[in-house]
Amino acid sequence: ALERFAERARHRVEVVVDTTIVSRYMARADVAVTSAGRTVYELASLGVPMLVVPQNDRECLHDFALHSPGVVALPRASELDELEFLDAMQQLLESRHLRQSLHRSLLAMDVRGGIERTLAVIERAVDAAEGR
Repeated sequence: ALERFAERARHRVEVVVDTTIVSRYMARADVAVTSAGRTVYELASLGVPMLVVPQNDRECLHDFALHSPGVVALPRASELDELEFLDAMQQLLESRHLRQSLHRSLLAMDVRGGIERTLAVIERAVDAAEGR
């Protein structure tokens, strides 16, 4: 159904399955569809708006993937209605304004600065433990 949708779409839709170099596609994507795993962070760091479809119980617990601005969270794959998915995809593809808004929201989160923030928290904790 997704491939048929891509063929009929007014916009260029590329369906990528089983690639070993997903970053090549992420960097040029205007919108992405992904599960609720690590890929969400990679897409967020690039500011790529995304539809997120959790694949299992564990992924349903990933708060960042399901509650971040810039993410359109859908129900778990086993519970997702095909029309609900296609409607969400169509809304994203047809609204440049929505995509731009989601893009700005993702970039405002500064996911890339997370390493520096984490190191700063650790340094403060070590300093406090050592009485500095």
